[in-house]
Amino acid sequence: EWAARNNYNVAQNLDTDETVARKFDLYRKIWKECNHPGPLPRVFLQRSVHVAETDATAHEQARQFMAQGGQRVGGGPLAQTRVGWGSNARGMGRDSDRPDDAARGQTMAQAQQSYDFNIDNGLAIVGSPETVIRKLQDGQKQIGYDLFCCSFEIGRMPKDMVMNSLELFGKEVIPAFR
Repeated sequence: EWAARNNYNVAQNLDTDETVARKFDLYRKIWKECNHPGPLPRVFLQRSVHVAETDATAHEQARQFMAQGGQRVGGGPLAQTRVGWGSNARGMGRDSDRPDDAARGQTMAQAQQSYDFNIDNGLAIVGSPETVIRKLQDGQKQIGYDLFCCSFEIGRMPKDMVMNSLELFGKEVIPAFR
């Protein structure tokens, strides 16, 4: 709401696609109510992405490094701080009880535990170039972002696997959005 009222760009990366879509819809609604001059500011989404030659290969590779395989979504250094992910009372105090912060904490806890949760809720996009293109197009329609940022390094994924994913994304996915 604050970003919309102040005519700022908006970004998300830690919520499920359903939650992000709801928040971006609210952002656009409030922005329009404010009658700002000019075009709507940019709407930005970041997700973990892994591309391989086939869907089966992409999932086989990503599953090793996401959630139970060591992915740091919902974990990592931030989870160990007093701030945490928003659901830990040692961190955000009463703010942890706010509905969005509590839900984000639950999302991060599930993301750390389940590969399927990450895939099913849009926190990670994994597949062949064709599948990734389709998921990005579906996401644009459902969520309404106009900028998409990829995080290709998933957990402790080997550099050659990351580089192959990045190369496939650059050669086969990006051209679909020109």
